[in-house]
Amino acid sequence: KMAEYKHEYESSVERRNSLENSNKELAGKLREVSQKLQNTLFLEEANQELREELELKTMEHAKSLNTAIVQQKHINALKEELHEQSKRIATHTHALSQMSQNELELKQKCAELKDTQRRCKELE
Repeated sequence: KMAEYKHEYESSVERRNSLENSNKELAGKLREVSQKLQNTLFLEEANQELREELELKTMEHAKSLNTAIVQQKHINALKEELHEQSKRIATHTHALSQMSQNELELKQKCAELKDTQRRCKELE
């Protein structure tokens, strides 16, 4: 009977040791899973912050782009206005040049007329 109790006791000790080892393994795995979960939560939080920052930067970039588009339209309008003014200046310059040419011709005709008048007086 003593041998039977001894065998049961040894068997019980082996089972207890086995369960303790299993518990230690499970506790280690639980710590590992817990750490991975914490890391995942941290990464998700960081990811959310980056997503929000990206959204903000995208909105800022869109505003800058809209501002640039408006400025470019304004620049294009100013270029068009400058082009129209250049055309008017060219037209006026041409007209002034023509007037100067006409003035020279008139002076020449006047000189010829005075010369003709002088000759007429000489003939009289």
